[in-house]
Amino acid sequence: MRLIISVTLMLAISGCKTGPHRSVALNDVPRLDDIRAAVQKGQFYRARVMTLQVIESGRNVQEAESLMAEILDQEIAREKEVYEDKSIEELSSAEKRSAEKIWLDRAETMLALRQYEQAILAAEKVFLYDPDNTKASRLIDRIRRHAAQEGKIGSELTKKSANDDLKERVDRYRNQAKLWIQQQRWGSAKLAVEKILLLVPEDEEALRLYENIKAHTQD
Repeated sequence: MRLIISVTLMLAISGCKTGPHRSVALNDVPRLDDIRAAVQKGQFYRARVMTLQVIESGRNVQEAESLMAEILDQEIAREKEVYEDKSIEELSSAEKRSAEKIWLDRAETMLALRQYEQAILAAEKVFLYDPDNTKASRLIDRIRRHAAQEGKIGSELTKKSANDDLKERVDRYRNQAKLWIQQQRWGSAKLAVEKILLLVPEDEEALRLYENIKAHTQD
C-alpha cells in the first residue's frame, strides 16, 4: 500500500507554522514543473512548501514524494559544498545547527516514506555535529519502532547503518587531511589523520599520510 505522507508531519519538517488541517483547492496546487524550477534556482525552502501542497492535494503523490527526497538531497549537497574545506570542529554553532536541521529533515522525510535505512543513516549524521543531540536520539528510536512493526528491523539494518556512517566519517577526515597537506597546514592535517586511525587503526593510506606529515613537522 502506497504511503501518503502526513501533511502535519511534513509541514513540521518544512519548518512551517500551521493551524488546523485544511485541504488544498485543486486549482491552487502548484505544478511539479514550477517546483523543479524553484529547485534549479536553489529555492529549496519554497520548493519544499510547494511539494507539501501537492502531497496534501492527493494528486501526483508518488512523484511529489520522490521530488521531496531530491530536494533534500540537493540541500545536503549544498551544505557539503559550503563546508567541505572545514573540519567539524571549525564550524560555527550556527553552521552546525544548519547541518543538523538538514539531516533531521531528511530523516523525518525518509521515515514518512518508509525508507528506514536511509532514515536511520540521516539521523545518525546529526551526531557528527552534536554527539548528544536528543532530537536525533528520539527520532532513531521512533524509526526503529516503525521498522520493527513492519518486520524491517534487525542486525543487518543496524550493521549497514554503522558501516555506512563509519565510511562517511573516514572519507570526510581523509579529504580534509589531503586538503590541509596541500595547504601545508600540518597540525590540522595531523589531527584529521589521527581521527581516521582512531576509527580504523590499520588504514594503510592514513598511515602513509601520517608518516608524510611527521616528515614535514620534525625539527
